[in-house]
Amino acid sequence: MTPEVAKQIDGKSSDEIKKMIKSNEIEVPKDPKELEEFLLEASKKPEDRKSTTETQSEVSAPAAPAIPEEANSKASETSIADNVSDPWWKKEGYESEEELAESHKKLRNLNNQLRLNLDSLNSKEGMRGRQLKTLKEEREKLLKEVDELKKKVTPAVEKPVKPVKPLPKDFELGREDDAYLEALDKWQDDLAEYSDKMGAYVLAENEKKIAELKPVEVESVQDDIVDVKAAWDVMYDQDIPAFQKKYGLETSVSIRDISEANRRKDTAFIETVPKKDMERYIKISDLCEKEYDFTTGAPIPYHKVKKLEGCAFEYDLIGYGKPFNITKPVSLTAEEELKLREQREKQNNETVATVPANKNISDKDPVSGELTTEESKKRYKDLLTEFNVAIRSGNREVFKSSEKYNELVRIGHELKMPTLK
Repeated sequence: MTPEVAKQIDGKSSDEIKKMIKSNEIEVPKDPKELEEFLLEASKKPEDRKSTTETQSEVSAPAAPAIPEEANSKASETSIADNVSDPWWKKEGYESEEELAESHKKLRNLNNQLRLNLDSLNSKEGMRGRQLKTLKEEREKLLKEVDELKKKVTPAVEKPVKPVKPLPKDFELGREDDAYLEALDKWQDDLAEYSDKMGAYVLAENEKKIAELKPVEVESVQDDIVDVKAAWDVMYDQDIPAFQKKYGLETSVSIRDISEANRRKDTAFIETVPKKDMERYIKISDLCEKEYDFTTGAPIPYHKVKKLEGCAFEYDLIGYGKPFNITKPVSLTAEEELKLREQREKQNNETVATVPANKNISDKDPVSGELTTEESKKRYKDLLTEFNVAIRSGNREVFKSSEKYNELVRIGHELKMPTLK
């Protein structure tokens, strides 16, 4: 043992030396002989321990004899040697090698049990996977059989043929011919029937397309929601505004806001919407009902290119006296208006002069404002068509509260037509 170590432990008790060893205040000798001498001195009582001077004089002296009985004093529960050279299993917290072996045995048994449990779970999951695959195959087979059964049971819906509008030139007396008026009435009835059949045909075609689509995966539900919102945005922010601008149907309140308020039954908001805006909204709303399929939760147009305009052409809703007239009114000067009025009076006089003797001259007199009998009949037919469209779309009361309905009743009364219900 070196003099430095002897000096460090001089006057220290065994417990104090243990603390110094644990805190690394003392560098324990590595040489076995010096380590034995250190353990011997450290286990003595402070008064029995050699002084530092004696230790220095006997540095090279032979090792001391066996440890006396006093070294086994019960001053501490463990010896200094235990703190210096504990076996590895004791440093791990085991009291004996037997305890370590028993713990290792238990750990190995637990590991084996966990492996068996994992093998069992893998086996069960493999069986579930096979069962799931079988169920999926059976489901696909059943769905295919159901589709085939639907095709056999559901009658085929053929595309209807649009009725041809009769032309006055094909009749002996032209627009005044009773046969022409009857053919015109029949054409209007056929057109309404064609509209219903076309709706059924388009619905059947859409159902076929939907049936052909693959089932929607769970992960794609969020994308579908985004697509639905995008479809509504296209209709409200692109299709409708473009159609409004082209046909002079702009509104001070957006169609989207009016539609949302109408859906919420927000009468307070609806009452603030100008009457002109509401009339235009009703027109566009009726057209949208014909053009878009709302059954899937998103507006799907039947016409992929022209959309609203294509629908209006198909239903013959564009033109003079019809819901949508692309011809914008031209402002005339006072001089031009007077000249136009004189020209009309001249034409009326010439028409009256050339009426055949067997015709009643009063038939050519204006019946409603500046309209002739022929023009009044045409106007009456056009207004009646709009009224029928409103009835089919569920907007009978809205149309009856409009100026067009009042005009329809007035012209019908002047032409002695049956009273409308």
